Amino acid sequence: MSTYTTSYASALQMNEDNTFTVLAVSESHSVATDSDDDGALTTGEDVTIDTDMNTYQLQAPIEGFHDDGYVVFADGGYVLFSNTSYDAGTTFPLDTEDTGHPGLPVCFTKGTLIDTPDGPGALAFINISIVVIISVL
Repeated sequence: MSTYTTSYASALQMNEDNTFTVLAVSESHSVATDSDDDGALTTGEDVTIDTDMNTYQLQAPIEGFHDDGYVVFADGGYVLFSNTSYDAGTTFPLDTEDTGHPGLPVCFTKGTLIDTPDGPGALAFINISIVVIISVL
């Protein structure tokens, strides 16, 4: 299972020109889990978000990206989850795979097994000298 952790949540307004304006920013520890476990969060992918701002998990597709964060439409509004605190009034375009944004790399959770030539190995024991097997879809 792959995750991406962020420290801020920004409430957004979508503008007529499809840009977004930050309305308010809150410190928020949030963890997004990717649905296809491919090691990256991508546009259109459903994510499950655990955040200290809600008592329940959010589930929503990723609308796009800005810098080190991702935007979802959840609970009736757009939210940017990122590791950057933006000032209210900041306006930005949304990056998508269509604009060449590759998505965000994610971290692997404790206990994740990584394929090696000798079979699956615990991530905690993988180091620079161990060969791993990857696939690019």
